[in-house]
Amino acid sequence: MNTKAILTRLEAVESEAQKLRKLLTKKEGFIMDRIKTWDDVCDELGLDADTILPYMVPKSGDEKAINAFTQLNYIRQALNEGWTPNWDDENEYKYLPWFDMRGTTAGSGFSDSCYRFHCNNSNVGSRLCYKSQELATYAGKQFEEVYKAMFIL
Repeated sequence: MNTKAILTRLEAVESEAQKLRKLLTKKEGFIMDRIKTWDDVCDELGLDADTILPYMVPKSGDEKAINAFTQLNYIRQALNEGWTPNWDDENEYKYLPWFDMRGTTAGSGFSDSCYRFHCNNSNVGSRLCYKSQELATYAGKQFEEVYKAMFIL
C-alpha cells in the first residue's frame, strides 16, 4: 500500500470514528426522563459531582444555601437544554416553580409554577427560570429539597 492510499484510508477511519463518538455522546429521549438526580445533572452537563459545589462540607445554613443555588443553576441549565431567557422579549414567557414556604402543619412545598407577570409583580428576571411550565413544575417537584435548602433559613 502506498502513502497516498494509507492517508486516504486513515482519513476515512478518522471520519468514521468521529461519527461514532457523536453517537456515543448524543443525548436521547426527553430531558425529564434523563434528569432525576443531582448526579444525572452532572452527567448531562459533564460536571464532576464531587468537586463542583463551592462547599463540599457546608458548615452553616448560608453555605448550604450557596450550594443549593449552585445546584439549582446547573439543574436549570440541564433541563433547559441550552435555552436562555431573552429578557428583552416581553412576549417570551419565563417560568418559575412556586412554593408555599409558610411552614403550615402540612409543611412547605411545591405549589405550582408561574411565569413572569402572572403570579407576581416583579419586573426583574430570575436566573433560575425555565422555558416551559412543564419544566418549572418538574424542577419544583423533583428538586424540592434543593429549593428548600436555598429558600428556608
